[in-house]
Amino acid sequence: MAVIGIDLGTSTSVVAWLNGMGKPAVLTNAEGDPSTPSVVFFEGPNNKVVGRVAKQNAIVYEGQIVECVKGAMGKDLNWTFFGESYTVEQVAALILKKLASDAELALKEPIEGVVITVPACFGGAERNATRNAASIAGLCVLGILDEPLAAAIAYGFGRQDAKEARRTTLVYHLGGGTFDVAMMRLDGSEFSVLWTDGDRSLGGRNWDERIVKHISGELEKAHGEFPMDDSAVRQEIWLRAEILKKQLSIAESSPIVCRMGEDSVKVEISREKFDELTADLLERTKDITEGVVRKLRENETLPGGWDDVDEIFLVGGSTRMRQVKSMLHELTGKEPVAFDQDRVIAYGAAIYAVERLLQKPMEFWQKTNGSFEAPVPPSPIRGYEAEERISPDAGLTNAAHKPASSCSFSLGIQMVDESGKPWNSILMGRGTLLPARQVRLFTTTHDGQRAIEGKLFEGENADPAHCVALGDFAITLPPGLPVGAPVDVTFEITDEADVRIAWKELTGGRSGEYIVSRGAPIEHRIDRGPRTITTGESLSGMGAGKQLFFHRVTRWLRKSGGG
Repeated sequence: MAVIGIDLGTSTSVVAWLNGMGKPAVLTNAEGDPSTPSVVFFEGPNNKVVGRVAKQNAIVYEGQIVECVKGAMGKDLNWTFFGESYTVEQVAALILKKLASDAELALKEPIEGVVITVPACFGGAERNATRNAASIAGLCVLGILDEPLAAAIAYGFGRQDAKEARRTTLVYHLGGGTFDVAMMRLDGSEFSVLWTDGDRSLGGRNWDERIVKHISGELEKAHGEFPMDDSAVRQEIWLRAEILKKQLSIAESSPIVCRMGEDSVKVEISREKFDELTADLLERTKDITEGVVRKLRENETLPGGWDDVDEIFLVGGSTRMRQVKSMLHELTGKEPVAFDQDRVIAYGAAIYAVERLLQKPMEFWQKTNGSFEAPVPPSPIRGYEAEERISPDAGLTNAAHKPASSCSFSLGIQMVDESGKPWNSILMGRGTLLPARQVRLFTTTHDGQRAIEGKLFEGENADPAHCVALGDFAITLPPGLPVGAPVDVTFEITDEADVRIAWKELTGGRSGEYIVSRGAPIEHRIDRGPRTITTGESLSGMGAGKQLFFHRVTRWLRKSGGG
């Protein structure tokens, strides 16, 4: 059994694991490529193709293609092919299933646990849709991790200065279809998100579109025909535009040659022209980046503004464009740092997957019936001598990294004013560090009241109509309560942005709990969830096999350079 990290991207996806040396590494897909295009080709009723072949047919068979599904996460959309309808989650599940299946081929063992990354600007509906897609694909989700957090974990993995110095880091993430900025505080192994912002409709593909538009215009001038009317030519232009964008990160100019009928037409684009064509797109990222720093200066988290920022970390293949580095250097006076931009998010997800395994050892032990074997360094840690076994009263060290995300949007509850008009009462504001909780006292409004009902929303507006509904909840009360009976309700947002609602009726002391996977129906629970092992918690009562299992995973993670 293995655990992996998945960077589920708009245009391409990457899978990583922690190898036998304890270092994050990319797993190549069945075609031998380090990344897989996030494109699905519905070739026939019983054949769905994911990846490179699907991308190569994306325009010629555009009526049978779904791409950029990440941008549709959380939306009520569907596509119909050969008489069968597919939801957003079902299409995303096809991509995830391909990624996991290829990882199993590479590792020659089943994939039982995954951490999937999402943009920091994703709300509850999008995060829950990602979980649902993984569930449809048959995957056990260890965690949903913000992409900037994943990048920061990978960046700090094994760095001695990362363990010693407290740093404020701006993560500038320009992906294929989304843009995120996150200001983070890195303090040893603890990662806190101070503020995030982004644009879920802005990414590298927008730069590709500008190249395509320019090339098609030049070809029309040269040949007298609009090239985009020919699907084969259109496909060729799109594929070449993506290559040209990468070439302009190195060369001052680059040519593109396209077939127009019997003729070959050459179009040359300089980096200067490319920058001119895309200047407004870059400016949008600059405005968002400046807005994050401005907000943190206003709330005095970073009173010195850019002077309080120690480093700029570039994430995403599109940050290789020269214009990005130039803009950030001019804006901040600092030289941006780049580290394997295309893969760093997957690296962080892989590291976090192992750490989540340590945080939920009982759950995984039960799932695998005790068969899990943690990957080990070349010097095996199997066959322990008796003194190496963990003692019954020893504690298990927690995961090396402690990422703390923040609310991408405010969490509110619908209240009603004296006139009967509903309004959104903010429980926890945007930017609140997670996990976080808020306690509200409610009282019954009449004798014998049997329920307290409420609606949860995500958003900043006072009008619930302009916010995103997370779901309704209903607290069932015991019979016989008088009017004015107090009920304490605790609203908690977990570190993975799920919402827990715990209530306690103060008259008789009865209590219960709800769990909300954001964007999903609220699930009623009485128990407090699975037990987890934390620092200093005793392992007494476990069999020797379980103790050895925990010891093996802990020892392996410590040897890996992350602890």
